[in-house]
Amino acid sequence: MASIYDQNIVVDFEFAKTTKKAAASGLIHEIIQIGAVRVSPEGDVLDTYSQFVQPDFAINIDTTVKELTGICWSDVRDAEHFSDAMEYFAHWVGEGRTRFVAWSPSDYEQLVKESRTKQAQLAITQMRWLDLQKVYPRLLNVGKRRGRMSLKTASEWCGVNVSKDLLHEALYDARVTAELLRQAITGEYLSQKQVLSDLITPPEKHETLTSSLGSRFADLAKFRDLLAVSA
Repeated sequence: MASIYDQNIVVDFEFAKTTKKAAASGLIHEIIQIGAVRVSPEGDVLDTYSQFVQPDFAINIDTTVKELTGICWSDVRDAEHFSDAMEYFAHWVGEGRTRFVAWSPSDYEQLVKESRTKQAQLAITQMRWLDLQKVYPRLLNVGKRRGRMSLKTASEWCGVNVSKDLLHEALYDARVTAELLRQAITGEYLSQKQVLSDLITPPEKHETLTSSLGSRFADLAKFRDLLAVSA
């Protein structure tokens, strides 16, 4: 069945905390990094995009964000501000029927909130957005139907190796999400689903399987080997 979209844009944003004054007005965070991957309707990676964004309210990058993302104030202080950065991003996205894909709704929610606060008219907020975090547990039949699974955990379930050192870098997270999207588009996830079905005893009605694979299986390497054999 042909896709109704010409392309998928897998996107991930990294945020920084604003000042107390800005937070009091409703804007608690600002986008400081954009990472995106262009994926064809067939699941092929076509291009990537990465850009820092200079915050309008934050005056520094707090320690927690710096340690989590590796982003320093020197990375963003000379970058484009939000409106211009999003204009450049939209230019890269281009025209055509586009579906944006993100892991969790937080990226879209932040984009809408920030664009309203900064009075930036962004056409991309009106396009179709897919929350893959909400879809993937249902595809693999793990966790509660409405459960939330971290990108790292979802990757482990699907046999995708991720780097703890690179997670929370916008482009890296977008690349990992793009790989999960590719598996969903191509149907490759079905092989992982079958292996999981064979290995996991059906949980109790209210049990949630969103913990790390390490807590479910003593030998994670063996489990990943099984995934590789079944692919």
